[in-house]
Amino acid sequence: MLAYNDLVLRQLGELADSEILAQAQLAACGGG
Repeated sequence: MLAYNDLVLRQLGELADSEILAQAQLAACGGG
């Protein structure tokens, strides 16, 4: 169960990172 939770947290972290990157790209293009 711990390994599963770790995997989920890791995936959530990657999603958050990509979301932040997407917002940063939008802001850089002046659309954010």
